[in-house]
Amino acid sequence: MAKEQGIYAGRKACTIGTMKADPKRVRALRKQGMTDKVIAKALGVGVSSVYRCLTLAKG
Repeated sequence: MAKEQGIYAGRKACTIGTMKADPKRVRALRKQGMTDKVIAKALGVGVSSVYRCLTLAKG
């Protein structure tokens, strides 16, 4: 029923505008040779957020 009405449950998809970590900053730190774990700790986010930033920034 909900699907027929166009109502979906669950979390909205992540976009660059809603992220806590700035993708440009993440890429800059990555270019400096920092690991994903170190970047995450420096920015106060999880490692998966760093992965997401790098993935969304690519494409």
